[in-house]
Amino acid sequence: MYWARHVPDLVSTFREFRRVLLPGGRLMILEISRPSSRVGLAAMRLHIRHLVPWLVRLTTGSSNSERMWRYYWETILHCVAPAAILDALQSAGFDGVRWKVRANIFAEYHARRP
Repeated sequence: MYWARHVPDLVSTFREFRRVLLPGGRLMILEISRPSSRVGLAAMRLHIRHLVPWLVRLTTGSSNSERMWRYYWETILHCVAPAAILDALQSAGFDGVRWKVRANIFAEYHARRP
């Protein structure tokens, strides 16, 4: 989920999520984030910044799609730090806030509405 880096106020956004969830409802977010290792970052850059845009252009002829994939990579480089997302969820009134990273790039955020 890439929306987090485009939302100017995460706390307000999460408060709205909390408002519409039923008591006990769960909020789950999947975010692709910047890998912590240099090898992971280099592999992801090669894949998302170079290989996928080239394949998209080759198979579709779409320069717009190619540009979109390159932009996608730029948003990954500037993703919101996990600590900021966790703090915003807690500030918005969620309980049981937790975060787990899988495969060094998939950040899972879980929270529950009290």
